[in-house]
Amino acid sequence: MMLYGVTLTEQDVIQFLHKWISNEAYHDLETLFIGTENTLNRDLILQAIEFEEYNPNEPEKRPAKIVVDVPYIVSFNKEYDLDEDFIEIKRTADGKRAFFFH
Repeated sequence: MMLYGVTLTEQDVIQFLHKWISNEAYHDLETLFIGTENTLNRDLILQAIEFEEYNPNEPEKRPAKIVVDVPYIVSFNKEYDLDEDFIEIKRTADGKRAFFFH
């Protein structure tokens, strides 16, 4: 799912993440990009969710890179390094992981 030019509040993002983490909603969501018109307070969002920061001393805990391929946008095939700019969020029910750029 790609959302560009949207206006969201920190509470919108927190509610979305809580629903995903608790497996209450968005079960089959694989990728979500959000480009907001407004600036969000990332610290406020991070205070409200449980997450794990990247630990370079434990690189085996997650992949070094992810590739995001959006088939309906021909030119959108990007590779991202999962470094300290990303935090890891885990879904409690099945352990599925998400990476949140902060």
